[in-house]
Amino acid sequence: MKYKEIADILYGQDLNQIYHIINQSLEAPEFEQRINSMVIHTGFVFITKQDKRIILLYDLSTETVIRQLSDDHLPQLNGLLVVKINAKNFNIAIPLFFSHIKANNEVYRYHHVEINNNLESNQILISEKGETTTINSVSVLEAADLSALTEYPLRKTLTPFP
Repeated sequence: MKYKEIADILYGQDLNQIYHIINQSLEAPEFEQRINSMVIHTGFVFITKQDKRIILLYDLSTETVIRQLSDDHLPQLNGLLVVKINAKNFNIAIPLFFSHIKANNEVYRYHHVEINNNLESNQILISEKGETTTINSVSVLEAADLSALTEYPLRKTLTPFP
């Protein structure tokens, strides 16, 4: 499934579909990260009945949903690029935030971000070329003409997950 389809479900209201995505997701240690992997945080976190925080990641290149225990090193930010280095789980946030993704999973616009606690708010400030921009969503664009299809929030937490 493309990012847009996954995000439609995760940021939608149908709990059965959300649970299906979670249950079909691949555990991080089982995901083989490759040189062309572009794994982003979906901004989606679910909390189990045992109070474990689980995050969902998505690889734009293989269309794979990945789950792992939450890590304080990875801010909950939809569109944040992450990698796993010398670890079973994704443990490093790359300071790139993809604010616009084409419907065919190609990245259209990205921003350099400073990895800190400020990325945990409902909006982030981006400073580029002497100009500050406030971003509060990730946009999916039509691949052909770049028209906006849908916008998704920067984060969502679901509790409790059975």
